[in-house]
Amino acid sequence: MIQLLKYEAMKKWRLFLIAITVIFLAEGFILFQLKVKNNLAFGIGLFLFISYIGIFVIFIDSIQSYSRELKNKTGYSLFLVPRNAYEILGAKILIAFIEIILAFILFIIAFGINYDIIATAINSNMDFVYFIFTLIEDHISFRVIFANTFELLMSWFNFIIIAYLAITLSSTLLSQNKFKGFISFILFILINIVVHSFILDNLFKIINALTNLTSISMSIVSSFIIFIVSLLIYFLTAALLEKHIDL
Repeated sequence: MIQLLKYEAMKKWRLFLIAITVIFLAEGFILFQLKVKNNLAFGIGLFLFISYIGIFVIFIDSIQSYSRELKNKTGYSLFLVPRNAYEILGAKILIAFIEIILAFILFIIAFGINYDIIATAINSNMDFVYFIFTLIEDHISFRVIFANTFELLMSWFNFIIIAYLAITLSSTLLSQNKFKGFISFILFILINIVVHSFILDNLFKIINALTNLTSISMSIVSSFIIFIVSLLIYFLTAALLEKHIDL
């Protein structure tokens, strides 16, 4: 597994350098808008827009890497040692987790820099660190932060593994179809509808009806349910790879 993680990381170092360069340039432009032009609305809007784009790029990179390797059958034998599908899939998911965590850290750093400039512009004497602790003390507890962060990570896991399942289905059952890329997209949407609208939503309704959980407890329970469902999809995807694709 460690070797697979190193292999996945080595494949992404160029993209990482490009992403860092783009982030620095974008942040420089945002700072110019905030500090020099005093254009707070545009600067804040651009910062949020770039943040959403960053998440989308990480997701697209994760699924494109998986799809490309399935198509070309590259990267599945590392240093001439065959790897099973569970290890390969697990490494890709872990890398996707690491990518989103690094992106979140960069977001917090950039947000802190931008916040201090905005606070100065609106004549606020509350620095970023004091703002965070005040927010936590007055409105948000650490339990809420933990519950929401855990739920977001599990949702990210669910989103990624459903995309992998859709790609795997089109690459195994429809390997000769020239429209399998489009079919993968349709399968991704359909599986998401089934998982979220029929399975998860109904499970959440049953739990709400049978229990009297607080919003924090419900968020934690929901996260574990999402994790279990995602884990089942992970095993199904890996089993399809083991059975239909020579790794």
